[in-house]
Amino acid sequence: LPSCNHTCHRDATDYSTCLRDAVQEAWPATICSRYLGLPEFNFPSLNPYTFYDHHHATYDSGILYIDVQAINISLKGFRNIRFLDAEAYFTDNIFHLDIDVQTSQIIEDRGGLAHIIGSASPFTLNSTGTKIFSVRIVEYATMW
Repeated sequence: LPSCNHTCHRDATDYSTCLRDAVQEAWPATICSRYLGLPEFNFPSLNPYTFYDHHHATYDSGILYIDVQAINISLKGFRNIRFLDAEAYFTDNIFHLDIDVQTSQIIEDRGGLAHIIGSASPFTLNSTGTKIFSVRIVEYATMW
């Protein structure tokens, strides 16, 4: 990671905390490489995060169901991400890194195209056809 001065040792008792702090320290340099991203790692720009090709995502927790297909999307707000926790582990000689993040808001205001089907308990959403939309996600937390 760019500009990261942390060295974390796997056998240390505070390994997860060290990983979280290292990612938090390196994040501003990663996000500030505005339109370039990190080309040496084939990592796209996240300020804003733009994709022009087709993306499809489905989420189903039983109570909340969302199926989204989108194209020409530009998301802003990743610079405000806080890293809450990080955990690294090996399975079958593969390194895994789980990172819990939170951000105050992620905005798509450029007018991407999407087809969204979803439900939250009794409420449903079905945007058949191609829709132009603007989205603001507030107080978002997830695990990468």
